[in-house]
Amino acid sequence: MLTSRKNRFSQCKLSCERSLVPESSRQKFMKKIIPKVTLFAISFLFVGMALTSLAHAQPFMKNAVAVWLFDEERGKQVTDFARNGHDGEFKGKPERVPGKFGMALEFGGAEENQWVEIERPVEVDSVDLTVGCWLNPGTPQHHHANVLAGRPADGSDAGIVFAQYENAVNTYRIVIGGAFNWQGLGNPRNSVRIDNDVWTHVVFVRKGRGGTWYKNGEPDRPKRGDFHIDIGNTKPANPSDVNFRIGISVWNEDRRYRGILDEAFIFERAMSQEEVQKVMNEGFEEAQNVDSKAKTATVWGRIKSPK
Repeated sequence: MLTSRKNRFSQCKLSCERSLVPESSRQKFMKKIIPKVTLFAISFLFVGMALTSLAHAQPFMKNAVAVWLFDEERGKQVTDFARNGHDGEFKGKPERVPGKFGMALEFGGAEENQWVEIERPVEVDSVDLTVGCWLNPGTPQHHHANVLAGRPADGSDAGIVFAQYENAVNTYRIVIGGAFNWQGLGNPRNSVRIDNDVWTHVVFVRKGRGGTWYKNGEPDRPKRGDFHIDIGNTKPANPSDVNFRIGISVWNEDRRYRGILDEAFIFERAMSQEEVQKVMNEGFEEAQNVDSKAKTATVWGRIKSPK
């Protein structure tokens, strides 16, 4: 008897609840809410994945070894924009001055020995590479003035050096220890010459056994055969075990750069000419921001118009 009453009560309660919310209304509600919840969940997952991809897919920073913008407003620290730990500290008193993008560093003022010390080597393990910067050299230059220096000692076949070649003349060359050494670099085809007291964007790109100097975004010399410069091998630079320096030689402090330097960079890949020009025209920070914004717009476009 008691069980029968409970069953009748439960049936009555269920009947009342159904009478309060008609079946058709419940179906309409579920049809509306389920797609929205599903779309929200999918969108949330997609956004999370897309933002993660954006954090790791920035073409201008892909395979960056080190990028120094020199945009710190004060202090003696220089930050590696690539976030690979190649931060540096002033030695002597380089001066912060207006640069091509934000601030820059000027070397060779009242105190002769001025440079930035990176408390670790800067290693490039790949065959392909890109090395460059904005230069505004003073006059006269010291003999073999080093702009970017990682060569351990005289005669060493290790590390990378970007340096002025001729005494009192702004002719620059690249040295890739063990692959493209000092021999033959006096050849004008293997170097790039720039003017004093003028900003020039200088980039060396190596792809396989070929190399190209870009001056203000354009190849400095026409190709001869398959290459602008025939490096003659596909060996990467031998690793260096010394602290990297900006503005002076590692082993000979008489080889110091005199002038202004901005947006120096080293990459473990060969930049295209389009990338070289984009970095030259926009600077690394803006080029990266524009690229990230474009990717974000693409992501949201896909979310709003799912296929």
